[in-house]
Amino acid sequence: MVYKTPGVYVGEVSMFPSSVAEVETAIPAFIGYTEKAIRKGKSLTNKPTRISSISEFAAYFGGEYEIARDSHTSSMQSQSVIIYLDENDLYFIKSVQPSKRFYMYQALRQFFDNGGSACYVVSVGDFTMDVTFGNDKVKPTEPGLSVGLKRLKKYDEPTIILIPDAVELKSKRLFHRLQKRAMSQCAKLKDRVAVLDLQESSYDNPQNAVEAFRDGIGNKNLEYGIAYTPWLYTTYEHRINLKIFQESVFIGSTKTALSALTNDSFLNNLVVAAQTALADHDHFNSMISRQSASHSSSKARYAAFCKELMICSGDKVGTKFTEIIDYIRGIALDICQLESVFSNDEITTSLQTYANKGFVDVLCDLIAIEKNEDVLSITQRNETEVNKLYNSVDKTGWLKTFASTKADSVLDIEAFNADYGRYAAQSANFSENKDTALNVLYGKAIALPGAMGNDDVVSLDSIFNQIDGLLLDLTKVINNLVVKAQNELYERHEIIRNIVEHIKKELTKVPPSGSVVGRYAFIDSTRGVWKAPANIDIGNINGLTRNIDSNEQRSLNTDIVEGKSINAIRAFPGRGNLIWGARTLAGNDNEWRYVPVRRFFNMVLESVTNSTTWAVFEPNDEQIWTAVKSVINNYLTQKWRQGALAGAKPEHAFFVKVGLGETMTAQDVIANRMNIEIGMALVRPAEFNIMRFTHNMQSS
Repeated sequence: MVYKTPGVYVGEVSMFPSSVAEVETAIPAFIGYTEKAIRKGKSLTNKPTRISSISEFAAYFGGEYEIARDSHTSSMQSQSVIIYLDENDLYFIKSVQPSKRFYMYQALRQFFDNGGSACYVVSVGDFTMDVTFGNDKVKPTEPGLSVGLKRLKKYDEPTIILIPDAVELKSKRLFHRLQKRAMSQCAKLKDRVAVLDLQESSYDNPQNAVEAFRDGIGNKNLEYGIAYTPWLYTTYEHRINLKIFQESVFIGSTKTALSALTNDSFLNNLVVAAQTALADHDHFNSMISRQSASHSSSKARYAAFCKELMICSGDKVGTKFTEIIDYIRGIALDICQLESVFSNDEITTSLQTYANKGFVDVLCDLIAIEKNEDVLSITQRNETEVNKLYNSVDKTGWLKTFASTKADSVLDIEAFNADYGRYAAQSANFSENKDTALNVLYGKAIALPGAMGNDDVVSLDSIFNQIDGLLLDLTKVINNLVVKAQNELYERHEIIRNIVEHIKKELTKVPPSGSVVGRYAFIDSTRGVWKAPANIDIGNINGLTRNIDSNEQRSLNTDIVEGKSINAIRAFPGRGNLIWGARTLAGNDNEWRYVPVRRFFNMVLESVTNSTTWAVFEPNDEQIWTAVKSVINNYLTQKWRQGALAGAKPEHAFFVKVGLGETMTAQDVIANRMNIEIGMALVRPAEFNIMRFTHNMQSS
């Protein structure tokens, strides 16, 4: 600074060097299939998205793939669980085989329940698809796990890659290729590791799954791969719908009806009752689905019609208003004819109860509105056409059955004109169709008393709301009936109850990667990334799919051929289910054998790299070398004090070298290269605590 004016000048002198901002170490990226993938109307397919809770996941990506879910979609209805019973003992379940599975949601839930806080989700498709490898050389929206993996490459924050749905790949060759690609990405970026699952559900013998994994995973980039076995049984409950297995039970190789599992007529009647309730439920849902069309509910469909009417102009006003009238009438007529499709007396009785409570009045109000002069002019219909539209009500005899307390005129659509023919507009004569239509819709201008003498103003809004309320009431009745019938069947029929319990257990089975990474996050936040994520229990599980003893773990922990170590999860009496290993797949590598060593180096590399970018374009001289060295020294000293580095003194625990004649030549300086060398003595987990006992001779 050049001083030109006499005076006092104050300046601040920085006495502290820059510091290293440490990156987060347990930010996993989950790649797989979700129910949906949308945020604020925009697709999230193949777009890595950061979330911090399971509720946030549900908002953007939906819920769990539930094979037992009640669904209107044909894709879900086609799902089933195949049950194989023993020919000589029907209480013995040979196998339970779901036709389709997705594990993303359960893996995420386990991650959060075991200590995870934030993660990325890469949705590569929805539940209508099959799990595929994908073609990542095509457009970014192409479905498939490899596409999601490739999209993740551009994101710097994730530190762990998980692909729980990969175990459902039909091709074992593609399964292993995907895992090798995940490890290759980790090795290239050097800021993440891949936690891998074994395809245990594809093999009868678990040892075969281990051998297939070791054979298929290759021998490159193993220090970036970590594998765990066995799979886990979670504590998350599943409600089992009879429909998913009622036609898929086999005794030996023979397909068998549920009513043929026993000769007990009482139990068989329970089977029929439950199946009848399901059939009625499907009929009802089919009607609702048809009326909802492209929307999630009939109410959403109605709201969409109203919204479209508000922005209409000209001739389109009449067309759109007609659509609203037709839509409401369609639901009303469907309800009128529901009785003919129900087999259960309880549903029919409920329908009669709700009808007598006022649905007949609602239907009459709707007819009255349709025959109003202003409405007829908007819809361009006449009274005869309206009569024909309601003829089906007379044909079913529905009104005559449920309106016995009403006036005779209610029962005759043709005679409806005498009572509800014309209601004049009280407030104004309308000159524009749009104003008329909107006023009819909201009941603001056409004063239409209730058809049964009620003085309240009737509008399409009020009519629809009453119809929609009836549908909700019937939905509850039918759902409760299905649950009641199935619960009674499951409680009393021991063979079917046994089948249900086995299905429940099968649906709680998940690969361990999500649970393990949740414990990574917990250990990182409470102890540090240098602490081995082992000798720690896994929460929210009922057990392991198999128990591993010390002899079996010996072969998992040490692979004498290639050193591909697989970490065991073991059950210890009184201690729970513990992660009992902390090795990477590079089990024979003295440098990168342990998980905390690999992950700590990743963290330091990423943190130091990000925190020294300020030195780029600075003069490549002694001053900048000293500053950079000081920054790194301070950071590693802090890590040593926290217990991450081994050594009695900092200089025993690490070194940082930078400078001319030390890490650089004169040519490096001329070429503007600043070479920094960092060495660290990491603490390593004590895998083998060896105690030696000896007899001590008596000395006195």
